[in-house]
Amino acid sequence: MTGMKSVTEVATRIVDGRTFVTDSEEHPIIRLAEVTVPRLGELGYSRAKLKLRRLLGGKEVTIAPLDRDEHGRTIAKVMVGSQSANAEMQQID
Repeated sequence: MTGMKSVTEVATRIVDGRTFVTDSEEHPIIRLAEVTVPRLGELGYSRAKLKLRRLLGGKEVTIAPLDRDEHGRTIAKVMVGSQSANAEMQQID
């Protein structure tokens, strides 16, 4: 999948601190590449999800697909405007 064309979509729903949903048929579920955040039930999960919601929720984002994971999610680098969502989410405060 590396080298696929970037697409612009709206982040319609935030799943967790590194995963969101779009209305795209080709890339409906996106996981941010190179981002590790707390999982459900772990300390910091809610904070990470809220940070991603504030960053991407309801906004138009540019998705650069890299691969798919074992769950069929598109692993991607994501930009919102000129800001890298991947870089922002690597810095959970």
